[in-house]
Amino acid sequence: MNIKTFILLVFLCTTAFSCKNKGEDTAVRTEDLKAKQLFQGIWVDSDEENVVFKVKGDTIYYPDSLSQPIKFAIYGDTLELKSANDSKYAILKQSAHIFEFKNSNGDIVKLIKGEDPSFELQFANKKPTSVNQNKTIKSDTILFCNNERYHSYIQVNPTTYKVFKTSYNDDGLEIESVYFDNTIHLGIFKQETK
Repeated sequence: MNIKTFILLVFLCTTAFSCKNKGEDTAVRTEDLKAKQLFQGIWVDSDEENVVFKVKGDTIYYPDSLSQPIKFAIYGDTLELKSANDSKYAILKQSAHIFEFKNSNGDIVKLIKGEDPSFELQFANKKPTSVNQNKTIKSDTILFCNNERYHSYIQVNPTTYKVFKTSYNDDGLEIESVYFDNTIHLGIFKQETK
């Protein structure tokens, strides 16, 4: 086999493999828009009739002020929540007024669409809040140990560094809360020594 034939063979093999991989990478999932439309509204736990969440557009809103809204998509029989840790939930049953899915623990969660207008009040004028004390905390203490004097100084300063914490609510859905980080300064002095 001469060099030209070898180069042509390598080129053809490379082209064939790249075309095969390219076709696999470009496979695009299509979102189930009908299922997404059925999912719109306020959903209530079927047993206790507690509001679980509200769906508007492509976002899920939770009734508590610490949980951040989360983007979602429905592909086939799967509800996908888009967050720091994307999570997927198998949809078992969906209609205009019933939504059943399997949560991360494997439990079946049964929701019904909330028709009571008062449910909307749980979401009125609520913006997600971030947990932060918004003030500097200082502690200055002097203590004696073995006839030696110690001075401790602690200062906690709030920052604007956001920390996202992922947890699960009572229904086994992933939620994200936002906290602000703090910087802490701790100093301990022994008489004139640091």
